Amino acid sequence: MLSTDLFIEKFDTETLTDEDIRSIPSCFMDEQEPGGEPVWLPYENGYGFLVFCIASKMRFFIKVKSDNKVFELKYKLL
Repeated sequence: MLSTDLFIEKFDTETLTDEDIRSIPSCFMDEQEPGGEPVWLPYENGYGFLVFCIASKMRFFIKVKSDNKVFELKYKLL
């Protein structure tokens, strides 16, 4: 099963498989921080895409369902 830490590691090393990507976000559903805080946060689940955040790393991603691809969303806080 793909954890958020393993997802980040695989994403950064570009070793995510199609099966890994297909399992997002169901593989993250039961994962929690020790204090009960969620490890990942869904922001937008639209037709054909999912925007989510790995809360512990404050990194945002978009999963394009039709292409089975994941991209990181870069942002700057003003």
